[in-house]
Amino acid sequence: MAQFALVCDPRVTARAITENGDPLADVSDRPEIAVAGKRAAVNPWCSLVRATILERLLTAARALPGGIRLCLEEGYRPVEVQRAIFDDYCRELSARLGLDDASRIAEEATKYVARPDGVPPHSTGAAVDVTLLADNGRELDMGSTSDDTPLHNGNRNFTHSRLVTGAARRHRAMLANVMTRAGFENYPAEWWHWSYGDQYWAYRRRRRMAFYGSVSASDIPCRRSPA
Repeated sequence: MAQFALVCDPRVTARAITENGDPLADVSDRPEIAVAGKRAAVNPWCSLVRATILERLLTAARALPGGIRLCLEEGYRPVEVQRAIFDDYCRELSARLGLDDASRIAEEATKYVARPDGVPPHSTGAAVDVTLLADNGRELDMGSTSDDTPLHNGNRNFTHSRLVTGAARRHRAMLANVMTRAGFENYPAEWWHWSYGDQYWAYRRRRRMAFYGSVSASDIPCRRSPA
């Protein structure tokens, strides 16, 4: 059992949402922030975030020391894409761990990917997966990559994993410092996942209400074609 609230925790999902209508903006239009693009084949909307989120990402990017860049790996994710990722990971968990309890599998899965029912954080456009790059474009050592699941890395993706030391721990602290100062809250199961204004943010900030709900992909023109 995780020692923090998972995104499916009733204390999180009970937060009411009053949608504020903040439009989506494309991070790839801003050179101050790198966009990895490695998830575009699965999610062609991955560089989109709410406009306020983009401004806060720019604040975080400008607070980094010279020679280090903020990189967006994924922002907005349609619920349909969320469902496919969640279902795939549940099948992997069931096969690898020999689990047949659907509720247990679902809880374990949310350490890496939110359930598609309710309001998944990425479907709001208010949650982002970010990392840090050096000048040469290579990702700094963060102790694990954002596509490495807890099933494979022994929960090294947990933000405060004791298995992560040295430079990787310092880099996580650097990322946490600039993101927190920009108003974001972290999902402790994933060092790379930060949000502002969604239900998890409201839970961490002890707010009764969030102001970003799910956005439908059908209302968004596709900025690029899947690879």
